[in-house]
Amino acid sequence: MKKIIALTLISLSLNTFALDGLTQARIEKVYDIYRERYIEGKSTEEQSIKIKQTQLMIQNYRDMPTTPPERREIFAYFQHLLCEAESVIDGITCQDTYIPTGPLTLSKDNLSLSQIRNYLITEHSNRRTARNLGPLTESPILDDIAQKYALELCQAWYITHELGWSVLEKRYQDGWYKYSWGGENLGSGQTTIGEILDQLTTSIHHRENMYHPEFTEIGVGQCMDTWVLNYGRPEKA
Repeated sequence: MKKIIALTLISLSLNTFALDGLTQARIEKVYDIYRERYIEGKSTEEQSIKIKQTQLMIQNYRDMPTTPPERREIFAYFQHLLCEAESVIDGITCQDTYIPTGPLTLSKDNLSLSQIRNYLITEHSNRRTARNLGPLTESPILDDIAQKYALELCQAWYITHELGWSVLEKRYQDGWYKYSWGGENLGSGQTTIGEILDQLTTSIHHRENMYHPEFTEIGVGQCMDTWVLNYGRPEKA
């Protein structure tokens, strides 16, 4: 049976402190454990109260004069993830800031499509490795499928997983990608590699595709501020 997972992401102009991708991945793993133990299965009111209590506790740690700067950055990123959860529960838009470092700060306009793919796929793989998951290999077929759909979305000025008769299963079929598992993340409004990665990792559901254990390949498409990331696991011959 073929499995398809499709998710869309709209830019919220989020920012926080700078951390490398491996450290972020480890914090996300701790955060997921926190959610499983203290958030999931609770009422909306209980979830909101628990998150606010945790936010306050972490902020107190950050404000302590004896807290090292690197520890403050770790606390800040955990708060960033909590902010995302609170926005889902209470409908409040996160207002914190995240500033990635190194090549991730480069504007997409200053990068070739090949460079964009290289940075995104490398970061995906590094963060998966931090979670003891296998890396993702670039698939030229998925690259072509993703880029074709990114161009179609640009022409339509609309972000959706189903554009007319075009659905993910049909795009994979038309692109001759034979798969046992497939998935798609869409982004709109992000201008740097850092922004798209931050908003993928701080979105609970998009993070599921990034860290899905069944995926082994990835393809990337980009047009203006529209991003298409196609994931897959080839069908065994």
